[in-house]
Amino acid sequence: MREMKPMPKLEGKDYTASLMREGYQFLPNRRKGLQSDVFETHLLGERVITLSGEKAAELFYDMDKFVWSFRDMR
Repeated sequence: MREMKPMPKLEGKDYTASLMREGYQFLPNRRKGLQSDVFETHLLGERVITLSGEKAAELFYDMDKFVWSFRDMR
């Protein structure tokens, strides 16, 4: 079995300003710097876990893993 590495975290309080400044390059820039397709950060004061890559897309679109509800989108 493969050994799991701890999920990288961006140090600092919030990265909203960086996201606004960098736009779409925010995620690729951080993924490259952290050398990981998965990392934790904070945006708009909320904890966010980002996932990128083919396996992340497969997970995201697996309807058995996520339940979508317009009620939850407030």
